[in-house]
Amino acid sequence: MRTQIVIPIAIATIIVLLPVTVFGECCTQPDNGTGTVDLPPEGCAYVSAAGDNWEMIDGLPPGTTIEGPGTHGEFFNVVRTPGGTLGGEIETFNSTLMLELYGTGELDGFHRTIFMEVACEVHTGPRNPGDPVQTFSSNMINFYGVISGDPDFDFLIVRAGSNFGLPSPGETTLTQLPSGDFAVDSFFDITYEIDFVGAPGSALDGFVGTTASTVWMEIVFDCYNCTAPDNGSSTIDFPAACPYDNGAENIVVSEGLVPGDTLILDGPLTNFTSIDHKSGSASGGETVFFDAEFPFAVSGTGNLTGYTRNITIPVICEVHTGPRNPGDPVQTFTNDMFRLSGGIVGDPDFDSLSIMAGTGNGLPSPGKTVLKEELPSGDFPADSFFDITYQIEFTGAPGSIFDGLSGTTTGEIRLYTGFECNTYLNEVIDAWATSESRVEFGSPEFSVIPAGFFGPGSDPFE
Repeated sequence: MRTQIVIPIAIATIIVLLPVTVFGECCTQPDNGTGTVDLPPEGCAYVSAAGDNWEMIDGLPPGTTIEGPGTHGEFFNVVRTPGGTLGGEIETFNSTLMLELYGTGELDGFHRTIFMEVACEVHTGPRNPGDPVQTFSSNMINFYGVISGDPDFDFLIVRAGSNFGLPSPGETTLTQLPSGDFAVDSFFDITYEIDFVGAPGSALDGFVGTTASTVWMEIVFDCYNCTAPDNGSSTIDFPAACPYDNGAENIVVSEGLVPGDTLILDGPLTNFTSIDHKSGSASGGETVFFDAEFPFAVSGTGNLTGYTRNITIPVICEVHTGPRNPGDPVQTFTNDMFRLSGGIVGDPDFDSLSIMAGTGNGLPSPGKTVLKEELPSGDFPADSFFDITYQIEFTGAPGSIFDGLSGTTTGEIRLYTGFECNTYLNEVIDAWATSESRVEFGSPEFSVIPAGFFGPGSDPFE
């Protein structure tokens, strides 16, 4: 076991932004030059399935548990050799198991984040390098980690794997992407034992036990936030049934309000119905007519701070698409929001509230769609956006806070749907950094970070 760095924490409000491994979704790996990938997947992590927790029960009072989700990642010291019980490859490596533990029953309020170095051995079955989809069995042979001298645990041992009589089979599927990288889906159905002895003077003082249980640990490739089925002609029907999100941009109403006041309309273009496709368009492809909705969360600024409403505006749309080549592995075509219009009347706050956009309305709103290589499911990942120029017009309702106010605001916003995949997050992982009054790694008194836990170049203490 590596030496642990113990760092006292006495920090007020802090946010630490570090390049950290995504714990969970969206794992891709490069081709290792032989038409497949090296495992375990670097920069990815196995997470316990939703609602499936690691747990300690034995040795605690009746009705009391310590349980929580786990993450297994940060693979290092990897050695790969041919062979093994499944006839493919033997992978031995060290890794980090993070357990986010919560108490129940008599230990309600107990919360610890534990980092434990684990020694692992995995055997995989044979695969066919070069195949676009490669599926093979895997088996966790050894999985063993221990900490001692912790403020809450005199010692804590986690073991799993067939060498301990704790069968932990799994499976991996590699799916080649248009980039040449492979998407990784993988799981282990872990049977484990946890031994613990509570530390003197801690909340666990006097408790000793061994719990045997199972947990499903998985890497699920879930990077495409929009896919659409093949319509039978090796392409899709536009639009895909995916919301066009506004991201961090919002529609802003300012004209007609008191100077310094604005209304912020936050919401996607969604719920496409009554879709009608016509051959031919000004862009050379087809014309698509459909109904849709903007479900806006409305909030105010300036003197309107504190004002909030949910308002849904129904709209009718006309989109002109460009030509595409059905059957091509990547299909790129233009999509122009030619007309968009809709509104509401008789609202308690607005006599009328309407929105208009579209090139045909003198408000240019061009866009583009990219259909990526068809997935094994037969669906296409779809990237699509519109750069919308909009006009939003309102008249305040009598007796409302907008009584006597009216105006028309013009602005621009990008609406998009599509591929979101990144093996690194530009945000704070809750277990590692918070914007609250303290940062905890380990116990409230000390922050215990396993040496080498941070990737090369990302250790803030180097």
